[in-house]
Amino acid sequence: MHNLAPRDFPNYGIRVQSSVEAKRPPAVVLMPVAFGTIFGGMVTLIGTTPDSIVAHYRKEIAG
Repeated sequence: MHNLAPRDFPNYGIRVQSSVEAKRPPAVVLMPVAFGTIFGGMVTLIGTTPDSIVAHYRKEIAG
C-alpha cells in the first residue's frame, strides 16, 4: 500500500499557488476539496456489504 500525501494528488500545487497569490491560506481552497472527497466517497456504491444492504433497504422503502 502506498502512503499518499496531499501533494501527490493532481492540481495540489496549482491550488496552493493560487491561494498564495490571492493572499489566502491554502486551507481556504483545500478544505472544500477535502469535504467534497469525503462526500463523494460516502455516496458512491462500491459494492461493499454495508452499501449493498443500505441500497437494498432504500429501494424497498422508496419503491
